[in-house]
Amino acid sequence: MRIGGKEFDLKKNTYIMGILNVTPDSFSDGGRYDGLDRAIEHAKQMIQEGVDIIDVGGESTRPGHVQITEEEEIARVVPVIRKLKKEFDIPDYDAQIITNSKHMADLFEAATAICKKPKKVSNWLMGETLRLLKENNMDPEDLSFAPENLAKLVDLADAGTVNSSVAKEVFEQIFKENVDPEVYIEEHGLKTVNDEGALKATIEQIVSENPQSVADYKGGKKKAIGFLVGQTMKAMKGKADPASVNKILKEILDQE
Repeated sequence: MRIGGKEFDLKKNTYIMGILNVTPDSFSDGGRYDGLDRAIEHAKQMIQEGVDIIDVGGESTRPGHVQITEEEEIARVVPVIRKLKKEFDIPDYDAQIITNSKHMADLFEAATAICKKPKKVSNWLMGETLRLLKENNMDPEDLSFAPENLAKLVDLADAGTVNSSVAKEVFEQIFKENVDPEVYIEEHGLKTVNDEGALKATIEQIVSENPQSVADYKGGKKKAIGFLVGQTMKAMKGKADPASVNKILKEILDQE
């Protein structure tokens, strides 16, 4: 089966069969069917039997291959995307991009099975993964990191162990070296600083060192707080939670 120019070996790919919710049934070597509904039924029959599919209109010289029409190709792809969206509750666009590559679809399924957070897994695949693939002139099939490491990073970011900026830094290492994010974060001291006392002390120092920004904020230029947040994050070497920094800053500035 081909989706987005990639071939899916249905005989081996239980992912597609699973999301279509099909079971083996009687199969008759089919002629051609007219109409979308009949084409869908034909496609499902082929999937049920685990028949390998080749390019639309392509010639098959191997036993067990079926030549398919463009209509049948569309008929198979649409149910796959619809089912993916329904079972994992992700947008149509996400489902379409993820199913462009068998390997990426498998990564998505495996990582989601571990962390149970399909949309967040999808976000990493759709965002940072595609960005790094483009930057490195790679195809999705070239991805070599383990789904376990992506799932771990999703959980670590979700728990606030690392902030979003650090999570992206860690993901680059997962992408390049398939590092274990827990080990990498520990070894490089990247955990978010949760000591509110230490964070508040740093923020108070930043406020005292930047009287003009404080004056701008109090004069109604609320965006001035962004500079103070940035200076605090810099002082904390990026290991503070930006939301906490913002909250404490506002508390301090509104008291003065």
